[in-house]
Amino acid sequence: MATDFRERVEEDRGLIKKIQMHIPGFAGYRTREDIRAADSLLRIELAKLYSDVRMKLEGERTHLSEKYLLDYLWRLGKTISKMRATEGKIRHAQQGYSGISPPVRVKEEDLDKLYEYDYGMIVKIKEMKEMLQDFNYAVEGYQDDVIKEFMKKFDEGADAMDAFFEKRHLIMINSPME
Repeated sequence: MATDFRERVEEDRGLIKKIQMHIPGFAGYRTREDIRAADSLLRIELAKLYSDVRMKLEGERTHLSEKYLLDYLWRLGKTISKMRATEGKIRHAQQGYSGISPPVRVKEEDLDKLYEYDYGMIVKIKEMKEMLQDFNYAVEGYQDDVIKEFMKKFDEGADAMDAFFEKRHLIMINSPME
């Protein structure tokens, strides 16, 4: 996923939005709204990628039960539950409101920070996705120590994703007024 949604949103501006970019006082609003739209597109993609990893882990949970490795089911279930909760946070995260005259404005650089923060989470999701095949092999081979290590890494990954979104929320509430 190499798409920078900010560029995509900018390219998709219609004639009215292009005109708005030349109206004094309106260009900043238009730019912030475009960044918000790009952030929303990125979060939808993030949620989809994270959901894919979670669903594959759910498949591995079934695989564990088929192999009678029942000791791991509860722990993996707990990790999957964390992932599902964070996935909801990703899908429904607060956006930086940048209306023409809002009571509190999120600055453009803070919106960019949010976007870069969201984009950085893709790395963590890809790390988790890359571990799935090796986890499957460990389950298939009844490799207890390796399974335990992967369980720990998946749990840490789920915690890291949740921490990303807590920090994202702090950026939103601590954004200085313009």
